[in-house]
Amino acid sequence: MVEGVGHDVSNGDSSMRWSPHIDTSSRRQIAAFARVYAAAAAVFLLVLHGFFVIQARIDDERAKVAMHGAVDYAADVLAATLASYASDIKVLSHLGKVRSLAVGDLSARAEVINYFRIFVGDKPITAQLRFIDATGRELVRVDRIGDEAVVIPDEDLQDKSDRYYFQKAIGLPETEIYVSPVDLNIEHDAIEIPWNPMLRLARALRDSSGAALGIVIVNIKAAEMIAGIERVQIAGAPPVQWLNGAGYWLAGASPDRLWGFMFGRETTMAKTDPAAWAIVGPDPADGAFEIGSTAYVYQSIAPTTLISEAPDAEQRGVGLDDWKVVGEIRLGTFAKIWNLRHIGLAAAGLLLVGGICYGWSRAHAARRSAEANQRAAEEELVRVERFASLGSLVAGVAHELNTPVGSAVTVASTMAERVAAFRTEVEAGQLRRAALGGFLDDMREGTEIMLRGLERTARLVQQFKQVAFDQTSQQRRAFSLAEVVADVVGTMQPQFNHVNIDVRTAIATQTRLDSYPGPLGQVLINLISNARTHAFDDGVAGTITISARDTAAGMVEIAVRDTGKGMSDDVRKRIFEPFFTTRLGLGGSGLGLSITFNIVSGILGGTIRAESAPGKGTAMIVEIPAVAPADSSIESGRIYDVGR
Repeated sequence: MVEGVGHDVSNGDSSMRWSPHIDTSSRRQIAAFARVYAAAAAVFLLVLHGFFVIQARIDDERAKVAMHGAVDYAADVLAATLASYASDIKVLSHLGKVRSLAVGDLSARAEVINYFRIFVGDKPITAQLRFIDATGRELVRVDRIGDEAVVIPDEDLQDKSDRYYFQKAIGLPETEIYVSPVDLNIEHDAIEIPWNPMLRLARALRDSSGAALGIVIVNIKAAEMIAGIERVQIAGAPPVQWLNGAGYWLAGASPDRLWGFMFGRETTMAKTDPAAWAIVGPDPADGAFEIGSTAYVYQSIAPTTLISEAPDAEQRGVGLDDWKVVGEIRLGTFAKIWNLRHIGLAAAGLLLVGGICYGWSRAHAARRSAEANQRAAEEELVRVERFASLGSLVAGVAHELNTPVGSAVTVASTMAERVAAFRTEVEAGQLRRAALGGFLDDMREGTEIMLRGLERTARLVQQFKQVAFDQTSQQRRAFSLAEVVADVVGTMQPQFNHVNIDVRTAIATQTRLDSYPGPLGQVLINLISNARTHAFDDGVAGTITISARDTAAGMVEIAVRDTGKGMSDDVRKRIFEPFFTTRLGLGGSGLGLSITFNIVSGILGGTIRAESAPGKGTAMIVEIPAVAPADSSIESGRIYDVGR
């Protein structure tokens, strides 16, 4: 009985002795965990939010840069297509046989048909090429059906005198090209199904008295232009939009909003986004702005101004026939920053931080317990034993601390290296603990990479902008020939990155030209492209050298020489003829050197000649005055004017 009582008392005393100690240790551990976790969680959330905000800003800026490039590209696609066909229709309207047919010489019709058939065959996005006489009757019509250029028989030729494009074009002076609105093609008084978007360019022919003889008109498949715009889609952003001057969508919108004017629907940007249209609509230039959480980038293209030869063309305002290319970016808002994925990432991070803090609190409690046990042991052990025990305890405590602290450092380091990768994986639906830290490193490395990339883009854009500005504005100015050559070579260098052709320059003149850098740039581009295409067979190495030197009487000689296969004398004598090409059906239209000849002899007031022999390479030598002619007809001309 006494032993039993003693046993019970002993158990009771033991329970009474140790329970308070266990409770106190647990409370201390919980309190330490709560303090550390609260501080760590707050810091983690602040840092994570800061990273999310910075990443959102960087993503926004990256998206804006990408959208600027996409809009520039889309505008270039439209402008280049328009300019190319404007140049072509000028050449076609000046062909002798076309003019003979226009004045009633039906014997020229067969050759005109052949010219038109070759042109349509070489231009895949040409839908139709016609000559319509002054009464509105089609005399020649070549359609592109599939991959074939099909000559329409006489019995199927139609009277187009009631069509708006004929009525508009026949009344224009011969110096103007009519650019139709982009619309859906109508056959037999009904819109074609499926939709067949069409752009038409026409030029009137007149006799010496000014009487109308007819028009040359080309129908361009606008669907191919739209496809070119759609190829520049930016991930996560709405499509690049193409609108006419009235704000109707031609591309980049849902089908129910496209071509509203063809169906009597008021589906315009002015209706759906009036604040944005109030800025984009009246502006004849380009720009960027933000409204709320949306950033807009836009460019304006005035087709009639772009290709007009009238002296006051640059003063024209924005009309219904003008085009707008618009890109939109959805900017990062708080709701976008703290989306479900980011909330999940934060929750996972808090769990990870909690685990680290819990491990630290246990290690801290274990250390305090070890220290208490150590002090108790020191009271009962002799000095040597106490020191030995202390050393053992310290080693044990160090070992216990090393594991959680080492784990914390490893995890923190991993967080610093893998957060960005973890975010990407979260967006892909994959959660990995190791992915968290990469964000810091990726942010740092990504920022450095982005800065280097922006510096290089700035240099190319500046270089293209100058070339593009010169070629589209057609302004006469003083400039350095070396700079123009460098700009042109820089813009064309990517074409030579994957071929074994070296492009070199040797500019031996410091003369500043007072001339037209745009037309001169196109001459250089045509000559370099011609050398690349015709001088070298596939896989053959070679060199293209652009040189320049001063000659007598204020003239400058520019030469584009290649080490290619050269050409025979018969070919050399015909290279400046329209439609003459040695690569018919292989991408050569036969118009490049003809256009080059007209630019050099017209706008630039110079001469061009070719020196070549089989196996000896070719030299295209351009000689122009340092001061371009001041003739007003030249001053108001266009780079695509091949009628001189």
